[in-house]
Amino acid sequence: MSEIIQIERLESILCITFTNPSRRNAIDTEALEELDRLADEIAADTGIGAVILIGAGDKAFTSGFDLTELADFTPEHFMHSHFSEVIDKWARLPKPVIGALNGHCMGGGVHVVAACDLLLSVPGVRFMIPAARFGFVYVPWAIQRIERTLATSFAAQLLYLDIELTAENLTRNGFIRAIVDFEELQEAAVTIARRCVKLAPLAVAGMKELVREDPDEEAVRAAIERCAHFEDVNEGLAAMREKRAPVFTGR
Repeated sequence: MSEIIQIERLESILCITFTNPSRRNAIDTEALEELDRLADEIAADTGIGAVILIGAGDKAFTSGFDLTELADFTPEHFMHSHFSEVIDKWARLPKPVIGALNGHCMGGGVHVVAACDLLLSVPGVRFMIPAARFGFVYVPWAIQRIERTLATSFAAQLLYLDIELTAENLTRNGFIRAIVDFEELQEAAVTIARRCVKLAPLAVAGMKELVREDPDEEAVRAAIERCAHFEDVNEGLAAMREKRAPVFTGR
């Protein structure tokens, strides 16, 4: 277990904290492997309905991969980045991922943020990707995800205009759902997560796939057809008729 990745289970909610404040909660190789393993476990665990990501302290959410571990920089480090592969796996999780932004998001930290489905932030959080400042091209598939989730104009400001964005900027397009006080951040994220876990998990997974991956018509049709055969569909309709809360089983 990595000391940087701290895990707390709140019934069907998993809260993961990046705890490396002296390095702005950077993710080292050991922590990255832990995130890779956790993504597989979360995807397979029907008892987990939602995940919360948060950073330790009040300075940074995460600065992404710890670049001090790259002894010899080469373009291949970015073209074939294991960090990007792991974060992409998190983006494709069939469970909602809630980012609770306790502090600034720098470099690869923005990539982590773009992999989340819902975001809350404390006031004054800044987003920055200094790649162009240092003279290298950012990871292509990370650029695509950032552009898709932030919108082209915001992605341009971050990636090649060297302009920092703030949480307040990003509430305007709905990228960040709400700005809350630091003391209320984690509980606000838990409240959203509890709302998520009350819903039919297979329906949530299907719709997340369609929202996140920009599917073609065939993929949409397949998702709808799968949904029609879920036992949870019958349970949801029965609960509506009987005026009670549904009890979903994920089948």
